Formats: sequence, structure tokens, C-alpha cells
Amino acid sequence: MLKKVSTEKSTNLAKKGHYTFWVEKSTNKGRIKSEVAAAFKVDVVSVKTLNSGGAKKAIVTLKEGQKIDLFEEKKEKKKKKK
Repeated sequence: MLKKVSTEKSTNLAKKGHYTFWVEKSTNKGRIKSEVAAAFKVDVVSVKTLNSGGAKKAIVTLKEGQKIDLFEEKKEKKKKKK
């Protein structure tokens, strides 16, 4: 299961092609890579994981030029409201 991390730092990383997700603690890097690739139809270059206060985060790097629109939705919704 993937859940987007919404922080200022993760938003800045997303601009550089690095996307941060909360994942189940037992999930390995290979599974994270395949789930992100399948869910968002992107090419994953690398996956880094870290344990954070009993939870696990995964930072996924995409092939250059690719992006995940899920992280862009919030920004576009704000533009439409103005």
C-alpha cells in the first residue's frame, strides 16, 4: 500500500523527480518499485527507504522527465480556485 507524504520537503523533492510515500513496514524495495511503476505507469530508477517513528517511508526516484500527477493535483486545484 502506498500513501503520499505531503510535507514541504516531500513537495520540493517531487519537483526534482523524487517522490515520497508511506509504506507498510514489511514492504521491501523491489515490491515498492513494482507497485509505483504499475500504479503510476512510470519507470522507477531507485528506491530508498527509512524508518521514521515506527513507520516506513520510501523515496522513489523516477526516470528523468517523468512525473507522478498525483503530486501535482493539489497545486492545480489551487490555481483553478483563484
